[in-house]
Amino acid sequence: MDWFGRKAAQVPARPALSRVYGTWSSPAPLSWEAQVREGYLSNAIVQRAVRLVAEAAGSAPVVASDPALAGLVSSASGGQGLIETLASQLLLHGNGYVQILADGAGAPAELFALRPERVTVEADARGWPVAYRYKAGGSGVVLPAEDGAGRTAVVHVKAL
Repeated sequence: MDWFGRKAAQVPARPALSRVYGTWSSPAPLSWEAQVREGYLSNAIVQRAVRLVAEAAGSAPVVASDPALAGLVSSASGGQGLIETLASQLLLHGNGYVQILADGAGAPAELFALRPERVTVEADARGWPVAYRYKAGGSGVVLPAEDGAGRTAVVHVKAL
């Protein structure tokens, strides 16, 4: 029976048009840091695109129920705008971490963006984060997910 016409199945299937890591001149970088270095640091177009998106997010107006909270979010973190820093970290790494530094009374006094490639999440037996290990230089610091009063000390922002 000739259901699809006389030319059906006479020509062999076409070969795949793409190959994975086999035909490129240089091997694909395997670590995340190497991928960011290869794709972002050596490409001016990608740098400009990430910068445009991050600056647009940083220039968006911040509305909060408490003016002090709006001031915290709008302030600089390590010399850069907090939202702009978080936006670029989400674009490049898919994760962003913000440490909430409290004053003597326990109220939030400063928000500081942590570099995502230096943060490791430590989970409990059920998989919930209990601490974040931050490594810089040769030393590491364990930041608890919550302070002693049950307030969040580190916020993990994720991109889908």
